Amino acid sequence: MIPIDDALDATWHALRRSSEAAGCPATRVAGRSRPWWSATFAGHRVALTLLAAPGDALDAWLATLAEADLPLAGRIVADCAIDHIAMTEREIEVAVSLLVLDQA
Repeated sequence: MIPIDDALDATWHALRRSSEAAGCPATRVAGRSRPWWSATFAGHRVALTLLAAPGDALDAWLATLAEADLPLAGRIVADCAIDHIAMTEREIEVAVSLLVLDQA
């Protein structure tokens, strides 16, 4: 099993690279990870809260995020969902949850 903090940081860096490539760099404001198991897989449930500037690039990135390829060394993102989107004073706050599976 990969350590919790490592899974959280690796997942955040994959999301950051993805947002930058889409032209809407995001900032991490909160995050947590907890171990997850099924009968055949092990991994982590990761929850991240991000901030990004509003605009067409962010809208396009969010529209495709659930199906995006988020490369993680030694892991696979099995599920990615946007849980919440809200406007702050100047930015968009996005809560994302992911199921990250460890590769054996």
